[in-house]
Amino acid sequence: GSLVPPPGKDGVAPRSAAAPTGPGPRTVFEDPAITAEKMAAERARIEEEGRKRAEEMARKREEEELRKREEAERRRIEEERRREEERKRKEALQSKTTGLMSGLLTSNAGGGLFDDDPKPKNRGGLFDD
Repeated sequence: GSLVPPPGKDGVAPRSAAAPTGPGPRTVFEDPAITAEKMAAERARIEEEGRKRAEEMARKREEEELRKREEAERRRIEEERRREEERKRKEALQSKTTGLMSGLLTSNAGGGLFDDDPKPKNRGGLFDD
């Protein structure tokens, strides 16, 4: 049950000329000034992304607040309109009720429940000839 190295390998890694022999894993292109510039550029890029993200979030938050204010204003206007319609409806109903009640209480022309003139009854029945 032990692992076997691939063909062509004897299990021991030979030291080749490509392997670094100096202190630490340094490559030919690793210059401290270039590395510092790269790090500064990367830091600036990250800061710029963070700033853009913060601006976008602030813009979205402002848009959401504006949308909520507009929606609240629409609801308020609609509620005000409904209240006004209800008030007018109640006022019209009160006016009708007052008119009907005053007609009953004054008892002019018979004092009936309805303001229509009573119709004279036809003296002839259905089977009267």
